[in-house]
Amino acid sequence: MTEAFDVRDIDPEFRDALHRALEERPEELREFLARQGYLEPDEDADEIVGNEQELSESERHLLGVVEELASPHSTQQIINVIQREDQYESLRNQYESLKHRPWVSDKLNKLVRKGRIGRYRDGRTVMYTSDPAEAIRHWALHNNRFVDELSGSDIDEIVSATNMNRETVRAGLYELIDRE
Repeated sequence: MTEAFDVRDIDPEFRDALHRALEERPEELREFLARQGYLEPDEDADEIVGNEQELSESERHLLGVVEELASPHSTQQIINVIQREDQYESLRNQYESLKHRPWVSDKLNKLVRKGRIGRYRDGRTVMYTSDPAEAIRHWALHNNRFVDELSGSDIDEIVSATNMNRETVRAGLYELIDRE
């Protein structure tokens, strides 16, 4: 847990500079904070979906499947598990669409946008993880990066590469950094 921060405790010169930036260049400060992952960019704010968003029944069921799978899986691998495993028989009966890759892919991507699961590319294949931080770890691995070398300045690149929302990436990245 982070210790409480009091703005009065910072260096007076730095505090004055922040105050001037807020007065004179608020948009540039906002853009900087967005690039660092502390704020959502204005133009994307309506498109980003928060973690609090409710899940549809089908999304909840699919989330349960992804959470039960131990390692990252592609859409097709998830479909194959659902079609093959007896434990998912009632799910198959309830959702005929679970056979169809576009439907499953759409649901998985909605879960990604809602910050509930992670997503990254392994070559041309999109992989899903139950934990967004784990997706960032895999993204780093596939991009010849070390997790302990990642920082807030990598957020834009990770968002672009994974299609996870900025807040999810920021939280997942800092979770990874804190683990290291």
